[in-house]
Amino acid sequence: MTGIPQERTSLRRRPMPSALAVDTRGAAAALSLSERTIARLVASGQLPSFTVGEKSRRFSVEALRHWVREQSEKGGEE
Repeated sequence: MTGIPQERTSLRRRPMPSALAVDTRGAAAALSLSERTIARLVASGQLPSFTVGEKSRRFSVEALRHWVREQSEKGGEE
């Protein structure tokens, strides 16, 4: 026995939950686009996002996946 309560060690084995939302930098990385392109897509209404507080923009990971599927189906055409 290591002296660490069993309850505590079992918590360490649990996987970290995946993020439900990412910031602009995370969205840009996930989509392999620049942050500037992300901002343009948001401004034009093409990429869904939401704000937290006054300035913090977030993107639902599921919405990003959906956007990629849509772009794939359209062939990326505007």
